[in-house]
Amino acid sequence: ARKPARAQANAARRQSLKLVALLAVGGGAWLAGGDEQARFWLADYRTGTGELRHIVLEDGTRIALNTASSIDVRYDAGQRLVTILKGEIMVTTARDAAGRPFFVRTAQGRLQPVGTRFAVRVKEDRTQLGVFEGAVDIFPGQSPVAARRLQAGQQASFTAGQAGTVR
Repeated sequence: ARKPARAQANAARRQSLKLVALLAVGGGAWLAGGDEQARFWLADYRTGTGELRHIVLEDGTRIALNTASSIDVRYDAGQRLVTILKGEIMVTTARDAAGRPFFVRTAQGRLQPVGTRFAVRVKEDRTQLGVFEGAVDIFPGQSPVAARRLQAGQQASFTAGQAGTVR
């Protein structure tokens, strides 16, 4: 009488272990293989399709995330850094009491605003920048030399290799 009951319990336990193993392997493969998707879900801030989100960072900088966008935020003693992983943001920078510079990083380079309000859209191979107030310096490909400074009312796109025409 005990043998059938024990066999059912063992079978149920084996099924549970198979399910846990499948989830562990599948989840690990998703994180390793689906790099873009994993980065989106692990981002500090993100929006789904059709969703807009407004956040205020610890220094008072305001960021509006457009639909299907994601960013990481890293503040340390030397800088304030926002990395756009996907999508589009509108930034209104605030003065930092510690005097740290503010940067926005994309796959194509980095941007340094000069007391400003601006929008950044990341596409597959380029980044688009539009400046509404102040000015923003473009550093394509992490270059230490500013390729271009955009003033209020100007926009341009850039790749890792160069900044495009200012419009």
